[in-house]
Amino acid sequence: MLLESSEKNLMERLTQTEAQLAESQSTVKGLRDEQKQMELTKFQQEKSLAELRAQLEGVREQLSVKESIVANHANLADQANSQRASAEDTLAMYKQQAQQLEEKFALSAKEIEKGNQIIRSLQAQVKQMKTKLRVKVTALAQQEKALLELEKKDALAVMGLDGGKHTFVLQDVRNPNAVVMSRIRGLHGGR
Repeated sequence: MLLESSEKNLMERLTQTEAQLAESQSTVKGLRDEQKQMELTKFQQEKSLAELRAQLEGVREQLSVKESIVANHANLADQANSQRASAEDTLAMYKQQAQQLEEKFALSAKEIEKGNQIIRSLQAQVKQMKTKLRVKVTALAQQEKALLELEKKDALAVMGLDGGKHTFVLQDVRNPNAVVMSRIRGLHGGR
Protein backbone atom coordinates (compact mmCIF):
# COMPACT_ATOMS: atom_id res chain seq x y z
CA MET A 1 0.00 0.00 0.00
CA LEU A 2 2.80 2.35 0.92
CA LEU A 3 4.57 1.38 -2.27
CA GLU A 4 1.45 2.11 -4.28
CA SER A 5 1.08 5.47 -2.60
CA SER A 6 4.74 6.23 -3.19
CA GLU A 7 4.48 5.10 -6.81
CA LYS A 8 1.37 7.23 -7.32
CA ASN A 9 3.16 10.19 -5.74
CA LEU A 10 6.17 9.63 -8.00
CA MET A 11 3.91 9.37 -11.07
CA GLU A 12 2.27 12.67 -10.17
CA ARG A 13 5.69 14.28 -9.78
CA LEU A 14 6.81 12.79 -13.09
CA THR A 15 3.70 14.19 -14.81
CA GLN A 16 4.30 17.59 -13.21
CA THR A 17 7.97 17.51 -14.17
CA GLU A 18 7.12 16.54 -17.76
CA ALA A 19 4.57 19.40 -17.92
CA GLN A 20 7.19 21.80 -16.56
CA LEU A 21 9.71 20.45 -19.07
CA ALA A 22 7.26 20.96 -21.97
CA GLU A 23 6.50 24.46 -20.72
CA SER A 24 10.22 25.22 -20.38
CA GLN A 25 10.88 23.88 -23.88
CA SER A 26 8.05 26.03 -25.23
CA THR A 27 9.49 29.06 -23.42
CA VAL A 28 12.96 28.28 -24.79
CA LYS A 29 11.55 27.95 -28.31
CA GLY A 30 9.73 31.28 -27.90
CA LEU A 31 12.92 32.92 -26.63
CA ARG A 32 14.89 31.48 -29.55
CA ASP A 33 12.30 32.79 -32.00
CA GLU A 34 12.42 36.17 -30.26
CA GLN A 35 16.23 36.13 -30.47
CA LYS A 36 16.08 35.35 -34.20
CA GLN A 37 13.61 38.20 -34.69
CA MET A 38 15.85 40.56 -32.70
CA GLU A 39 18.88 39.50 -34.74
CA LEU A 40 16.93 40.12 -37.94
CA THR A 41 15.82 43.53 -36.64
CA LYS A 42 19.41 44.34 -35.66
CA PHE A 43 20.63 43.35 -39.12
CA GLN A 44 17.98 45.48 -40.79
CA GLN A 45 18.76 48.45 -38.56
CA GLU A 46 22.50 48.10 -39.24
CA LYS A 47 21.75 47.96 -42.95
CA SER A 48 19.53 51.05 -42.68
CA LEU A 49 22.24 52.82 -40.69
CA ALA A 50 24.83 52.03 -43.36
CA GLU A 51 22.48 53.33 -46.05
CA LEU A 52 21.81 56.51 -44.08
CA ARG A 53 25.54 57.06 -43.61
CA ALA A 54 26.06 56.67 -47.36
CA GLN A 55 23.20 59.11 -47.99
CA LEU A 56 24.70 61.56 -45.49
CA GLU A 57 28.04 61.42 -47.28
CA GLY A 58 26.29 62.00 -50.60
CA VAL A 59 24.39 64.96 -49.16
CA ARG A 60 27.62 66.44 -47.81
CA GLU A 61 29.19 66.15 -51.26
CA GLN A 62 26.11 67.75 -52.83
CA LEU A 63 26.28 70.56 -50.29
CA SER A 64 29.90 71.21 -51.16
CA VAL A 65 29.09 71.29 -54.86
CA LYS A 66 26.10 73.55 -54.26
CA GLU A 67 28.22 76.00 -52.26
CA SER A 68 30.61 76.35 -55.17
CA ILE A 69 27.64 76.75 -57.51
CA VAL A 70 26.24 79.50 -55.29
CA ALA A 71 29.56 81.35 -55.49
CA ASN A 72 29.49 81.06 -59.29
CA HIS A 73 25.89 82.23 -59.36
CA ALA A 74 26.79 85.36 -57.43
CA ASN A 75 29.25 86.26 -60.17
CA LEU A 76 26.70 85.44 -62.84
CA ALA A 77 24.05 87.52 -61.08
CA ASP A 78 26.11 90.64 -61.67
CA GLN A 79 26.28 89.81 -65.36
CA ALA A 80 22.59 88.98 -65.45
CA ASN A 81 21.60 92.41 -64.15
CA SER A 82 23.04 93.98 -67.26
CA GLN A 83 21.05 91.61 -69.46
CA ARG A 84 17.84 92.06 -67.46
CA ALA A 85 16.70 95.14 -69.33
CA SER A 86 16.68 93.39 -72.68
CA ALA A 87 15.11 90.29 -71.14
CA GLU A 88 12.25 92.37 -69.71
CA ASP A 89 11.46 93.72 -73.17
CA THR A 90 11.49 90.19 -74.56
CA LEU A 91 9.29 89.03 -71.67
CA ALA A 92 6.73 91.72 -72.38
CA MET A 93 6.58 90.56 -76.00
CA TYR A 94 6.18 86.93 -74.92
CA LYS A 95 3.42 87.87 -72.47
CA GLN A 96 1.53 89.57 -75.27
CA GLN A 97 1.93 86.49 -77.49
CA ALA A 98 0.87 84.23 -74.61
CA GLN A 99 -2.25 86.34 -74.07
CA GLN A 100 -3.14 86.03 -77.75
CA LEU A 101 -2.56 82.28 -77.66
CA GLU A 102 -4.72 81.94 -74.53
CA GLU A 103 -7.55 83.77 -76.27
CA LYS A 104 -7.21 81.49 -79.31
CA PHE A 105 -7.09 78.47 -77.00
CA ALA A 106 -10.27 79.55 -75.18
CA LEU A 107 -12.04 80.04 -78.52
CA SER A 108 -10.83 76.63 -79.73
CA ALA A 109 -11.99 74.99 -76.48
CA LYS A 110 -15.48 76.47 -76.99
CA GLU A 111 -15.58 75.20 -80.57
CA ILE A 112 -14.40 71.76 -79.46
CA GLU A 113 -17.10 71.65 -76.79
CA LYS A 114 -19.72 72.57 -79.39
CA GLY A 115 -18.39 69.79 -81.62
CA ASN A 116 -18.47 67.33 -78.72
CA GLN A 117 -22.09 68.26 -77.98
CA ILE A 118 -23.00 67.67 -81.62
CA ILE A 119 -21.18 64.32 -81.56
CA ARG A 120 -22.98 63.28 -78.35
CA SER A 121 -26.30 64.29 -79.88
CA LEU A 122 -25.57 62.31 -83.06
CA GLN A 123 -24.43 59.30 -81.03
CA ALA A 124 -27.68 59.41 -79.04
CA GLN A 125 -29.69 59.60 -82.28
CA VAL A 126 -27.76 56.66 -83.75
CA LYS A 127 -28.37 54.65 -80.59
CA GLN A 128 -32.11 55.42 -80.76
CA MET A 129 -32.20 54.48 -84.44
CA LYS A 130 -30.38 51.21 -83.75
CA THR A 131 -32.87 50.40 -81.00
CA LYS A 132 -35.82 51.15 -83.28
CA LEU A 133 -34.23 49.09 -86.05
CA ARG A 134 -33.73 46.12 -83.69
CA VAL A 135 -37.39 46.32 -82.67
CA LYS A 136 -38.49 46.43 -86.32
CA VAL A 137 -36.19 43.55 -87.28
CA THR A 138 -37.53 41.47 -84.40
CA ALA A 139 -41.13 42.29 -85.38
CA LEU A 140 -40.45 41.45 -89.03
CA ALA A 141 -38.81 38.16 -88.04
CA GLN A 142 -41.84 37.27 -85.92
CA GLN A 143 -44.15 38.28 -88.76
CA GLU A 144 -42.16 36.26 -91.29
CA LYS A 145 -42.13 33.22 -88.99
CA ALA A 146 -45.87 33.51 -88.44
CA LEU A 147 -46.52 33.90 -92.18
CA LEU A 148 -44.33 30.90 -92.99
CA GLU A 149 -46.34 28.82 -90.55
CA LEU A 150 -49.61 29.78 -92.30
CA GLU A 151 -51.04 28.02 -95.29
CA LYS A 152 -50.75 29.87 -98.61
CA LYS A 153 -54.44 30.80 -98.68
CA ASP A 154 -54.30 32.24 -95.14
CA ALA A 155 -51.03 34.12 -95.83
CA LEU A 156 -52.59 35.78 -98.90
CA ALA A 157 -55.62 36.79 -96.81
CA VAL A 158 -53.46 38.28 -94.05
CA MET A 159 -51.35 40.25 -96.52
CA GLY A 160 -54.44 41.51 -98.39
CA LEU A 161 -53.55 39.76 -101.64
CA ASP A 162 -56.58 37.53 -101.89
CA GLY A 163 -59.01 40.29 -102.86
CA GLY A 164 -60.79 39.96 -99.52
CA LYS A 165 -61.56 42.47 -96.78
CA HIS A 166 -57.90 43.32 -96.01
CA THR A 167 -55.79 45.65 -98.08
CA PHE A 168 -52.10 45.22 -98.86
CA VAL A 169 -51.28 48.93 -98.37
CA LEU A 170 -51.37 49.91 -94.69
CA GLN A 171 -51.59 53.71 -94.68
CA ASP A 172 -52.12 55.88 -91.62
CA VAL A 173 -51.33 52.90 -89.41
CA ARG A 174 -49.06 53.50 -86.45
CA ASN A 175 -47.59 49.98 -86.35
CA PRO A 176 -48.09 47.95 -89.54
CA ASN A 177 -46.40 44.91 -88.00
CA ALA A 178 -48.92 44.89 -85.17
CA VAL A 179 -51.76 44.96 -87.73
CA VAL A 180 -50.35 41.95 -89.59
CA MET A 181 -49.79 40.03 -86.34
CA SER A 182 -53.34 40.88 -85.27
CA ARG A 183 -54.66 39.48 -88.57
CA ILE A 184 -52.67 36.29 -88.01
CA ARG A 185 -54.05 35.92 -84.46
CA GLY A 186 -57.53 36.47 -85.92
CA LEU A 187 -57.00 33.56 -88.27
CA HIS A 188 -55.88 31.33 -85.42
CA GLY A 189 -58.83 32.44 -83.31
CA GLY A 190 -61.23 31.82 -86.17
CA ARG A 191 -60.12 28.16 -86.46
